[in-house]
Amino acid sequence: MKSALLCVCAILFASAVSAQVDSNAILKELKRNRNKWRTFGLRTYKLKERQSCFCTPESLGPFDVTVVNDQITEVTFSADSNLPGSPNPNAKNFLLTIEGAFTRVEESVSKGVARATVKYDANFGYITNFFIDFDERIADEEQSFTFELLTPVGPVIPLPPVPTPPVVPVPPVIPVPVPTPSPKDPRANLTLKINRQKWKALGPKSYKYRLRRLCFCFGGFTGPFLITVKDGKIVDVVFEGEGPTPDNIDVPTIDGLFDIIEESIPTVDSITVEYDRKLGFPLNISIDRIKLAIDDEITYTAEIVEGQGVFDKFPGVGGPFKNKIGG
Repeated sequence: MKSALLCVCAILFASAVSAQVDSNAILKELKRNRNKWRTFGLRTYKLKERQSCFCTPESLGPFDVTVVNDQITEVTFSADSNLPGSPNPNAKNFLLTIEGAFTRVEESVSKGVARATVKYDANFGYITNFFIDFDERIADEEQSFTFELLTPVGPVIPLPPVPTPPVVPVPPVIPVPVPTPSPKDPRANLTLKINRQKWKALGPKSYKYRLRRLCFCFGGFTGPFLITVKDGKIVDVVFEGEGPTPDNIDVPTIDGLFDIIEESIPTVDSITVEYDRKLGFPLNISIDRIKLAIDDEITYTAEIVEGQGVFDKFPGVGGPFKNKIGG
């Protein structure tokens, strides 16, 4: 009778432990946020990381962690750690990248845990904190990490999304633009920084591109213009619009378009930018300086026409007018 009672209690206890975790809900939310993170294509970045465990102080952090191509390359104590000396020499082995955090949570929850909580960054989807208790009956085996993305520091190379049921593609493949948040959105500057860095890392230094401007302006200002850039400097501009060629043509390079976005974000009422997903350059910039004013809006559209093998490396690059002009 006593052994039967103990058996029943053990079954009830195990049921109570397992019932605390909705594994399917956790994994579903993890997949959604992992896909959001991967759309930004960040594989090289710096983050601030700390762990909570039954460990020595030099293993707790906080640490500044440098990640290059999803591999930890450098670990130092953060400025606010107040710890002397250097981090645990094995820190690279027990600290996690952002992808590593997703994998750690996914594998742990899939195997079964007693408790699990996961928090995500609302803008970029990366895990900001997770806590896992594998067995409530065992002390000091819990895992907890916190993460704060500091900055991307290198080339942005997109990762494939988490696999989903196959969808039959419909040709032709057109680049999917990435909308820029509104000027009041804190993501606007970081989105600009990420795409500018992508362009610097992957874009050609010499190229031809076509620029159009839409505004309440005289025809010669709107273009279109075929602009030749060599080693980052404009060497030729051809006016392709109707009528006589305007005097004193003033047009930007692709880097100049990034400058226009950067200068506009803190000063205008509304700005929307679409970036090329592969090279990061602005495909479309729509600026409304004062919402209550009339005819002060301006829109820039850009397409890469020619550029140091860019079409071989990145098929589909070129912008919304590429098929139309056969560039």
